[in-house]
Amino acid sequence: MNKPKLWEEELQYRRTILRVLLIVIILFCTLASNSHFKTGNLYYGILEVALVGMAIGLLFIHQKTPHLTRWSAVLLFFCFNTILIGIVIQTTRSFLFNWLCFIPVLSYLLMGLRTGFVFSFIYLMTGMGLLIWRLYLPVPDVTKNALINLGSCAASIWAMSHVFESKRASMVGRLQKLAETDSLTGLHNRLHLDSIFQQLTKGQRGQPTLIAMLLLDLDKFKTINDNYGHDAGDQVLMTVSTLMTDICRGGDWAFRFGGEEFCLLVPGVSSEMAIQIAERLRESIAATVVNVDEHQLRVTASIGVANWPKDGAGLSQLYKVADQRLYTAKNSGRNRVMGSDYIRSN
Repeated sequence: MNKPKLWEEELQYRRTILRVLLIVIILFCTLASNSHFKTGNLYYGILEVALVGMAIGLLFIHQKTPHLTRWSAVLLFFCFNTILIGIVIQTTRSFLFNWLCFIPVLSYLLMGLRTGFVFSFIYLMTGMGLLIWRLYLPVPDVTKNALINLGSCAASIWAMSHVFESKRASMVGRLQKLAETDSLTGLHNRLHLDSIFQQLTKGQRGQPTLIAMLLLDLDKFKTINDNYGHDAGDQVLMTVSTLMTDICRGGDWAFRFGGEEFCLLVPGVSSEMAIQIAERLRESIAATVVNVDEHQLRVTASIGVANWPKDGAGLSQLYKVADQRLYTAKNSGRNRVMGSDYIRSN
């Protein structure tokens, strides 16, 4: 699915963090492996060289891969396990255990709230468990005070990372909703149309059914604003949006493009079924009375229907055909549905 712009920026944020981490891993593990080879710690040095190789490979693909979270999880899996192995085979004088504090930070930044929590829980608990195990070795090289201090520090960083990512994810979610939703009616807005259309066309690929676009415009809507005020006009728009939502099946998408123009994307329907849905919507709008103060307002709608891929391979072509049919319906007397070979009025 094509992501809305805000989600693309969200992914870019994680790609930048991953790039910085990859560079740090390459530099640090190159130096550390060289040191381990010199001190005879051959196997751990080889493990670090392998981690460097993985980091170099990811450095080439991280900007374009669509599986960023998956690759981040693979990298952190090997990185965190390398830290745990080091805690087991090396003395605490290597200070490798200090890297435990970075586990929650990296987990949440690269993988989000849920997966970040799982990684943090597994690897922090395992790391602290290994350090407790070292405390009870015949010749322990760690003290209880050091364990308490490290555990408190790691727990504090974990808690702060969780709160930060939780608040950040909530804020991004609210911004995304604002970016894709019409504030008056609660329907999706035009900015969200392209990503939804791409999602639906990919879902329909290889299937015999169509995607219908129903483009709807309220007839003589300006007279309502002029005669009864914009508050009355807003009430009519909200009523029409409710009627559209009521007629939607699961998987249908309703949009307001601005002003009195609306759109429905209806997947999995034939041309005939799309016309039937448009007729039901037109009749429902025409039969509805909107009560505004002491006034009872009625409004009608003209609807143009186009079908993918028959009427256009892309969104712009499909919209153009639906728009032409919409204005054909208006020029033919309004309160009409216009399809490829169909026009009907009440």
